[in-house]
Amino acid sequence: MEGVIFLYPYMPYGTLSVAFLSGTDEAVKELLAFAVKKAAEEYRGLGMKSANARHGEVAERVGIKRSEIGKAFVFKKKCKP
Repeated sequence: MEGVIFLYPYMPYGTLSVAFLSGTDEAVKELLAFAVKKAAEEYRGLGMKSANARHGEVAERVGIKRSEIGKAFVFKKKCKP
């Protein structure tokens, strides 16, 4: 299992954003679950933009909701009010 995720705080909204995500399905699932947990501890939510359908499917499995903006998929998970 190999993967990498880059996260950064997106301060205008107080959210944590996924800047880069790569890896096997199993690694992506584990990395996104980590990001959700980290966001829930310290941020109002988690955001991710992706053109990778496979990553989107995995994101939805860990509770990140999908919406479409034009041709891009945007994934959001609200963590705190």
